[in-house]
Amino acid sequence: MPQRHIVNTQTGNVAKGCELLLFAHDHVYLQQVPRKVPHIYLTSGNRAELLVRCINPGNYVLTAGRYPSAMGTWVNTDVNNLVQPVVLRLSVTARSRWDRTHRPWEASWPLQERKCAPLYPGYAAPLTDAKIIRANAVGKMVMQQAGFTRNAPGVVGNIPFSCSVNGRFLDVPDPNPLIMEQGKIIQWTNFTGLFLHPLHLHSGTMTIVALPLDQLQPNATWTAWYEPGDRGDTLQFPQAKRGPGAGITLRIQPGPFSGYSMMHCHFLQHEDAGCVKLVKWQCPGYESTLGSVAGVLAEKDQPMVCKNFQYAVPPTVW
Repeated sequence: MPQRHIVNTQTGNVAKGCELLLFAHDHVYLQQVPRKVPHIYLTSGNRAELLVRCINPGNYVLTAGRYPSAMGTWVNTDVNNLVQPVVLRLSVTARSRWDRTHRPWEASWPLQERKCAPLYPGYAAPLTDAKIIRANAVGKMVMQQAGFTRNAPGVVGNIPFSCSVNGRFLDVPDPNPLIMEQGKIIQWTNFTGLFLHPLHLHSGTMTIVALPLDQLQPNATWTAWYEPGDRGDTLQFPQAKRGPGAGITLRIQPGPFSGYSMMHCHFLQHEDAGCVKLVKWQCPGYESTLGSVAGVLAEKDQPMVCKNFQYAVPPTVW
C-alpha cells in the first residue's frame, strides 16, 4: 500500500513546484476535473489517471515508500509499505518564451481546477444523494449489509490478517450470494474492513457515499485523493476507523448484464484463502438457479442482457 511522491533526483527530497492533477480512479472520471491532490495512493488492483506538472526544469522520479503521509500521523502496523525507488522518470526542460506561432509562452499557466464535468455511462454514474433524488430513484434503492471480517492467523492456510466476507469463506455453490438487482441501486451500508482490505467487485463501479470524520482513526485525515461521489472498482481507506461501528457506505448501479461474478479482497493471498463472495446479477422478473454439479453455476431462462433495461440514475453518455 505505498504512497507515491515526486522526488528531485539531485537533492533526493520531495520536489518543490510540482503538482499532481487527478482525473480518474480505475478509469472512471471524477465528477469534476482536474483535482489537485497532495499525494498518490494506490493499493493492490488500483489504477489512476493523473497529470504531473513541474515548473522548474530538471530530472525527477516518481517514487513509492515511507514518506510523510498526507493522510495523517497514525501508524498502521498491520502492513508494511512497499518501497519502489523509481516508478517512473520525469524530465522537464526549459523552453523559449516564444513558440512556433511567435506568441509569448509562460512556464506556469494558472491551474483551472475542477472546471470540467465529464460525461458518464450508466454503470459508472455518481450515485450521490443529489443524483438519486434528481432521477426520482429513491424508491429504487436496495439496502444490503456486507463487509470483510478479520480472521486470526491459522484459520485458513495460516495467512496473517486474512478475512472472510460477512463472516463466511467462499461457498460454491453459494446458497446466499449477494444479489445485484438490475435497474436498482444497491447500497452497502458501513462496509467493514476497508482500513486493511482492498475491496474489488467484478464487474461494477462503486460510489463512495460519504467519508465521515467519525470514521477516521486518531491523528488521521481524509485527503483530496478520495472524496464523496468518487467511483472506483477497487477501494481501500487505510486511515479509516476500525472496530465496532466502523465502515464506509458504498453504492452500485448494476446493469444490464445477468450472470455471476465475484467480490473479494484484492490481496490475492487473502482471496486465495477464501475472502471471496459470489455475486448474482439478476434481471427484473427472473429467477435463477444454482447448479450443483462440480460447483458449476447455471442460469435458468434468464437472458444475458436484461430486457427493457433502464438505469435508475440515467447516463449522460452512451
